[in-house]
Amino acid sequence: MEHKVFGSVWEFNFNHLNDSQRRILEFGLDTGFGEMNSLGFGFMNVKR
Repeated sequence: MEHKVFGSVWEFNFNHLNDSQRRILEFGLDTGFGEMNSLGFGFMNVKR
């Protein structure tokens, strides 16, 4: 049985964040920011 999976790639620019906002965002990324679904998606990769 074949399943088609549709996904997308989004890029965000967070250069305008102050130190407190940046730490909160980094905490979310470190703890698994994103919503998991039945196919196992729901993670984000940070490009630096």
